[in-house]
Amino acid sequence: LTRTLGTLLRNGVPLLAAIGIARNVMSNLALVEDVANAADDVKNGHGLAMSLARGKRFPRLALQMIQVGEESGALDTMLLKTADTFEL
Repeated sequence: LTRTLGTLLRNGVPLLAAIGIARNVMSNLALVEDVANAADDVKNGHGLAMSLARGKRFPRLALQMIQVGEESGALDTMLLKTADTFEL
């Protein structure tokens, strides 16, 4: 998930579109549901990290890394670093 999102964002795909694409290529159905719920939260103005945290399946450190990316304006870079660390 994080590698796909990071790559898409780095190439100019808007976040909500990137989430939709990533969700469509995921095979873990539990994570697909969490990502769908996160997409709804993001549509309503919530951050990605906070939205993914609701599902309680993502490691805390991964969520913190994503939050740092959001706050620093380097979400694509932090998503790719998260992928290198966790392969999510």
